[in-house]
Formats: sequence, C-alpha cells, structure tokens
Amino acid sequence: MSVRQPRTLEERVEVCKSMLEVYGLTEAGFETAVDDPSEGNLFSETYKPWPIRMYVVEGSRITFISEPEACAHDVGKLRDFLEQRHGGGVI
Repeated sequence: MSVRQPRTLEERVEVCKSMLEVYGLTEAGFETAVDDPSEGNLFSETYKPWPIRMYVVEGSRITFISEPEACAHDVGKLRDFLEQRHGGGVI
C-alpha cells in the first residue's frame, strides 16, 4: 500500500481506514488511533518509530524503547534492561 503523507486529521483518518480495509482488519475489531498532523509529530515523539524498534511493555506502560546506533541495535542493552527488571535470572 502506498499513500501520500497526510497533512490533515481527516486525511490521516482516511489512510487508517484504507489500511484496515486493504489488510482485512475492518471486521477484526482492532482499535486504532491517529494523531493530528497539524499538532506536530506526537506519535513520533512519543514512540520514536524506526524501521526496527524494540519495546518492552509492562502493564499499560512502555518501559523500554531501543535506541538504534549507526543503523543497528545492541540487543545487549535490551538483555541488560530485562535482567535488571527481572532479578538477573534467565529470561
């Protein structure tokens, strides 16, 4: 699916609806949310999306977001985070 960058909330909602339809998710009951591009890049600033990004979600909070360096990830940082959070045991 290829779309032009939405510039308004209405355009972004339409892109979201199209994506749900194209991928057969309309009837699946997925909840979706969009941010209003006229208010800045709230989603990007909050979730820092990148082609490869690792998250740890605990309860309803994101507690870890990987930070790529030189277009790569150090999985050891994720491992260290998980070991610290879970008592250093085998994960």
